[in-house]
Amino acid sequence: MNGKMTARKADLILVLMAMIWGSGYTVTKVVVEVMSPTQFLTFRFVISAVLALVIFRHRFAVSSKSDWKAGILMGAFLTFGMLFQTIGLQYTGAGKAVFISSAFVIMVPFLFWAMTKERPKAKILLACFIMLIGLGMLSIGPGGFSGWNLGDSLVLLSAVGFAFHTAVIGIFAPHKDPILLAGIQFSAAGALFLILGLFDTDRQPVTLEVIWAILYAAVIITFVCFIIQVFCQKYTSPSHAAILINLETVFGSLIAVTFLGERYTPIMIGAFAVIFIAVLIAEVDWKEALGGMNER
Repeated sequence: MNGKMTARKADLILVLMAMIWGSGYTVTKVVVEVMSPTQFLTFRFVISAVLALVIFRHRFAVSSKSDWKAGILMGAFLTFGMLFQTIGLQYTGAGKAVFISSAFVIMVPFLFWAMTKERPKAKILLACFIMLIGLGMLSIGPGGFSGWNLGDSLVLLSAVGFAFHTAVIGIFAPHKDPILLAGIQFSAAGALFLILGLFDTDRQPVTLEVIWAILYAAVIITFVCFIIQVFCQKYTSPSHAAILINLETVFGSLIAVTFLGERYTPIMIGAFAVIFIAVLIAEVDWKEALGGMNER
């Protein structure tokens, strides 16, 4: 078997990463019930930064000024997205937040287009439009759109940060060491959250149960998964990556239902189907697939 990384392998790894990332909403929802968002994020990203500085110290030793500029920019957008998403989770459900956050997938192709003048493929734009329909379905509560609250707005704002984060990775990752970039972004985010933490007046004592949640969030959801994202985006487009990463909405919602007792509605189930169709449109090479059928 050829061990060389390909776009298809990168896509598969991104899907597996999305499964892990989906658990992040439930973990965060549980932690912010007993700890301030800033305190949680400071622990989470400082631990990730320390891991990166220790494990990738040889890469840091040969890093350039342009590497740091790229990594710090990535870290700044990541900090923006994570901060507003985590604060928003104090006021809205984990399952709902999962889907609202996924609005970033609609923004990424247009941001990347604006930054690089590289127009997304027609099927990617179609997939984004269908994804938007799915998100719209999820915004409808029993009383229409009246169920929208402050937490939902904050989570939607976080999607803007994640969209810029994904688009910027798409610009830098193909031309730089993705592992080094990921390490620098952890360092930048950790430093920013440390500064924000100085102004946090709601710091709480850390219990054993919360420590395990923080370690899982820092090591698995943050350190491992963000390295995977940056590495895989070296081999696939940011628009494509955003759609695959968006599968975290399905996995995250399933986890929220299982562990937090959040409930599905018929509209949510329909939205799952719509989002899955969008992923299929983006992922499948339809000319090749239909050509294979005709040959039979």
